[in-house]
Order: sequence, then C-alpha cells, then structure tokens
Amino acid sequence: MKTSRRRARLWYDSGVEGNHRSMLPLHVRDWVRLLNPPSTLSGSHIWAECCEESRAPLLASLLLSLNPGERRALILTPTVERAVQWHAKLALFGLPEAGLHVLSSVQTSLYDDMPPEPQALSDRAAALAALASGSGVVIAVPQAALEVCPPRERFAAATLVLAAGGDPRKSLPSDLAQPGADAVEALLHALTRIGYEHEDPVRRPGAFSRRGGILDVFPFGSILPVRIEFFGDEVESIRAFDVETQRSTAALQGVEVRPGRLIEAEAGATAAANVRERLSSLPIAERERLSEALADDLMLLEEGASFDRLELYLPVLQAKATILDYARDALLVVDDPMEVEVFAERAVEDLRAALSSRLHRAEVPPFEPEEYLGSLDGAQRIRWRVAMAASDSAPEWFGAARPHMVGTHSLAPYRG
Repeated sequence: MKTSRRRARLWYDSGVEGNHRSMLPLHVRDWVRLLNPPSTLSGSHIWAECCEESRAPLLASLLLSLNPGERRALILTPTVERAVQWHAKLALFGLPEAGLHVLSSVQTSLYDDMPPEPQALSDRAAALAALASGSGVVIAVPQAALEVCPPRERFAAATLVLAAGGDPRKSLPSDLAQPGADAVEALLHALTRIGYEHEDPVRRPGAFSRRGGILDVFPFGSILPVRIEFFGDEVESIRAFDVETQRSTAALQGVEVRPGRLIEAEAGATAAANVRERLSSLPIAERERLSEALADDLMLLEEGASFDRLELYLPVLQAKATILDYARDALLVVDDPMEVEVFAERAVEDLRAALSSRLHRAEVPPFEPEEYLGSLDGAQRIRWRVAMAASDSAPEWFGAARPHMVGTHSLAPYRG
C-alpha cells in the first residue's frame, strides 16, 4: 500500500488483470470505512495493543458506522498537543468538522485575576451543548475535563430558545424571568444572568447590544451573532449578521442562546455566607486579612453579579459537575488511561501550588483544589466506554473492561 499525502488518497490492490496487477485509487475517508474496529457498541472495553497512530482511524471508523445523530463521544487525551491531533485526524477521516469540539479550560482566574476569554467560554459552551442535547465529538485534556461546570440539567434549562413569531418571556425559566417587564427587558435581564455583557457594536461571543426594538446577541458556542427584531413583545425576525460589516447574512427561524457564566442571585447570597463562615474558622490575623481582601467580591456575590473573579467562588455557587456528567449517554474514549491519570493528578497538584501561593498573598478564598476539579471516578457512570492503550489493563477509575487485542504497531523509524 502506498499513500499520496497531497491528495489524501490510498491505492489498493484490486487483483490481477492479465499479466498486470490493477491499482485503484481510494480516498482516505473511504479507506477508514473499510476498517474493522472491535465490535464495542455498548459496555466497557479496552482496545489493547493499539498503537497511537491507529487510534484515530479506528475510532473514526466506529463513529462513521453510527447514524449521524448518534455520534456523540467524549475523548480524554493526556495533552493539548494530542487533543489538536485528534481534532485534525478525525476531520481528515470524514467526521464533520462542525461537530468536533476541543474543550477549553476556563479557570484562568484561579491562577491570576484575568477572567476567562470570551472565545474559551464560547468553545466550552458549544462542547457542553453537544454532549447535553445534541451530537458531536468533544476532545478534552484532564484539566479541562475535570473543571467544575453547571449540572447538565441546569445548563439545558438556562439555554434560551428564541423563535421568530414568539414571545421570549414564555420560554424563560422562572429563575431567569423578570415579572412585569416587556419582552425586550425580560430578555436583557435573562442574558445578564447567564453571563452576557453589553458591548456596542457586538463583536465577540457573550456580548449584546440594544437599539430600540432591535437586540443584537452573539450566543456562546455560535459562529455568528444574531439580530433579533421585535414588534411589540413578539420576535418579528431573527437574522445572522457579519461582525465586520454588521450586515445581515441569513434569516433564521430560531436560535439557541447558551449560558457562559451562570450565577443565580439566591446562590450568590448563600455563597457569600458560606465563604464568611469558612473565614470565621481561621486564625484572627488571617481571617481579618482575607475578609478585607475579599470584601468587594462578597458584595458582588450577594448582588448576584457577574465579575472577573467569579470562577474563584464556583465551589460554593453550584453543584459539582464535570463534563463526564454530560457524557453519560455518549461514548467515552480514553486515549492511554495511565497517561490521562498522570496528567489529571498533575493538574490537581499544579492548582494546589497556585492556590497556596495566592492564599498566602490574600488573593483567593480558602478553598482546596479538589473543590474546583472533579474526579476521573465519574467515568464509571458512563455505560459505553473504550480505553485505547498498549496493555490490556485499565486503571481502577475506568472500571472493569473487556479486553480486545487490536494488534496494531508503530512502524520502525526510517533510517535512510
């Protein structure tokens, strides 16, 4: 077999024709569909003797054998470099690129006071949505996968579904509604509660602006912003528009506006009280120093506001969930589980060192790293799991698994 990288084609031997063998071209995407990965459409499995180079084409073959609406998978891989490679290879092998997501880390404020980048929040929202209610493949390193996030049901409930011809107030969950407000004001109130900020003109995910009865919104997880025109309390039209020209590009029947940073007013007040209770157990000097340093944060928490350092208080703001909880109906793929475990432990220790240093400088509340990061043990709650490794054993957190000897091996390096 020989390959042509430029055309991404393979040539296969079709047999003997007269005195000559016939070589026919085969696109790499067609070749992938001819592979025969282990039959693992349910349960827990480990693909043993599976070299790194063979994992993406074998998984692509498995996913392409499913109906498009059933291609829902979470891939855990040790490093960002490997995550990028998975994304590129799966796209090359024929999985729709729009359905491939690399999960972003959004806990930057734990290491410094910089808020998460809007694009990182947007990419993460798209990944959560793909596993929560849609279809797609999410690729994640341990750090990003174990960061706490809103529970799956809460994320879905806080996703605003707007339709042309409808009154948005009728679709707002009760905790995001604003009784007595008109449709535009009610929608603006809901947007601020799920992490959107005012920006005119709208140019980045998570921004909105208003001009009379026209509301521009750039939904988290979307490629383009939308322009929503109202006639009274009814949505008259929804159009996507270009951020550079600000001109409409296409009419839409509806749009999903996903949450970015989700905070509830009641939770904020409770969270502030929780932090003060923790501070009260500290030695007097440390308690006074931290109370003074965190006073502004606690005031904003009590007001239910979104602010730059909000992620520092996630342990007391929401139930502890990770993307593993979103993947309970999906296929979980672990690319070398032993390495994933090592990098997960390293993420916890790196965060522990950062928090300890910042706590010494009175910059953060007194939380442990395990309160910001979940555990790999959540993998066992996912019924369909596949580990890919050189050996036929999986770590305890992955659970019992049926071994399949794949028998692929890396080629020896060419020495010329």
